[in-house]
Amino acid sequence: MTFTQQILATLIGTIAGFIFGLFLFYITETIKYNKQKYGILKYLRRDIDYNLSLLNNFLSEIQKTITKITANDRQVYYYFKYSWVQRLFLQEAFRFGLLYDKLTNDDLSNLNAILLKFDIIGEGIINDKIKAWKENTISQQDMLKYIEFERDMLEEYIKNLKAIRDKI
Repeated sequence: MTFTQQILATLIGTIAGFIFGLFLFYITETIKYNKQKYGILKYLRRDIDYNLSLLNNFLSEIQKTITKITANDRQVYYYFKYSWVQRLFLQEAFRFGLLYDKLTNDDLSNLNAILLKFDIIGEGIINDKIKAWKENTISQQDMLKYIEFERDMLEEYIKNLKAIRDKI
């Protein structure tokens, strides 16, 4: 084998090794990304199921609260823990762009409205209203309007969240 043939063989082997290394890197990164994507979607569904359970519990307690307000009973002891709504995997799915692939703009707007409602501020608002009702600083009619509106919003949020879960 001549010197030129050795150089050419070395060059071809090096280029082939480099291309194979790039190919191997691409395959491993794709597998890693797909595994991450699958994990995020799996736990995202779990987060949504948990949130639906929580919202249904809130709805049940709001129904009981409406009954008490209608009967002018000020003994309401439930504390609405709106800040318990989970958002970790929703945020991860947003970061990875997964929700943009699976949801429409309306779905994303609905999801955003849900997340904005169920935080520490929303928790404070409803619980302050209930406290005002217990302290007799808000009228029965005003409290009933507020809590019925809250119920209607919860029902809408539950419906929207179920539709979003079904698309994921």
